[in-house]
Amino acid sequence: MRLIALLPLALFLLLTGCSGGRDASEGRPTVYGPPSGTSCVRYWNGTSNDANRAHVRKAGYERAEVTVRARSHAAPGQSLSCNFLFHDGDSYLALGGAWNGVELVWGFPPTAKGRWQPRRAGTPGDDAAVRADGRLRER
Repeated sequence: MRLIALLPLALFLLLTGCSGGRDASEGRPTVYGPPSGTSCVRYWNGTSNDANRAHVRKAGYERAEVTVRARSHAAPGQSLSCNFLFHDGDSYLALGGAWNGVELVWGFPPTAKGRWQPRRAGTPGDDAAVRADGRLRER
């Protein structure tokens, strides 16, 4: 009998989309604040980034380096960006999003891709793994 009493609540949550990552009342992506290591991964995994995730998933990248960088010549409060470097040992893909003071806007810096070359010793390494659905899992 208790399960039947919970059925309306479960149905409500399912229909209103209360699963996180999106403002259910207006369909807007969730804003996690200015870029940081953790918020960059959240933005990557968020609903506003479906196209980039699909591209990475299709290309088969397994490793990623996530960095927060300062953008030069940006307006006050808009100087940070999330940068993602994906590679598989043979090729790489670099994608990013810039903080505009309100949300992360994808496409800054411009996308770059090419042949992967091993990094020099002492540089940051891979800090995230790419899951089968294209989302990132921090290491």
